[in-house]
Amino acid sequence: MDYRKQPLHRDVKALRKLQKEVLFETLPLDKLTMGKGTEEDIMKVLSQSPTALAAFTDAMEELEYVGTVMLATGLSPEAIEQLPEDEFQAHYEASKEALGGTAGNFLNAYAPATTSPIKQSPQSQPAPSSHEKEKSGLDTSSGHSKAKKGARK
Repeated sequence: MDYRKQPLHRDVKALRKLQKEVLFETLPLDKLTMGKGTEEDIMKVLSQSPTALAAFTDAMEELEYVGTVMLATGLSPEAIEQLPEDEFQAHYEASKEALGGTAGNFLNAYAPATTSPIKQSPQSQPAPSSHEKEKSGLDTSSGHSKAKKGARK
């Protein structure tokens, strides 16, 4: 498989769309002020709702891994979910190497802070273990990841 150092614009747009979907699915929108929904406002609301914060954190961690592979390979979230675990790990590591970091690192370099909530996830963490992926929904055998669900909308 070819790994891109520079993602295609369509893949960056698809990842940003997934980010927004995760944000809107996990954020209690009724708690936001009618302002711009700045990162500070969003984090304040999340900090007041442990359930929303946990859901947001889990979804963003998952999106960090899936997004890294998406940007470097052009694979869809659905295709990524269908990869065997060992292949996913290999694609994640190769994608991270090609991009020079994770999806969050890439987007932070090119997107304004208020449009890049993925930066809230850990920046340079190792590939997830099977247990971590199962906990966060990345377990490809389950087929129920939030990134996959968000991509279908």
